[in-house]
Amino acid sequence: MKIDNLNIYGGNVNFAEKLKIVTYSDKFKLSKKQFFEVQELLLQTNAKDKEILNNEFVKYKSEISPGKKNIIRKNIEAFIESNVLPIGYSVAGSAVFEILKSIL
Repeated sequence: MKIDNLNIYGGNVNFAEKLKIVTYSDKFKLSKKQFFEVQELLLQTNAKDKEILNNEFVKYKSEISPGKKNIIRKNIEAFIESNVLPIGYSVAGSAVFEILKSIL
C-alpha cells in the first residue's frame, strides 16, 4: 500500500491512514455506499492533488472572514469535482468537502 505524507503546521499528516479511520456519519449527506466509494476515490487521489487540497484546507481553516472562507470552500469543492471525482459522478463536491474537513 502506498501512503502519502502531507506537511501540515508543525508536522506530518498521513492522509491515507487518517482517511481510513473516518467512519460513516449522516453529517456527510451521503449513503453508506457513496461514503465508501468517495473514501476509495480520495485514497486513489494523486499526491499532487492531495497536496493542493491540504494547502487549500490550511487557508480555509486560517481565514477569519466568512466571505473569504466561503470563496475558499467553493474553490475546494470545484477542485474536488473536477480533479477527484470521475466525470458524471453523482456526489457533490460539498459532500466530499465535509469528509476532508474531518481529517485535514
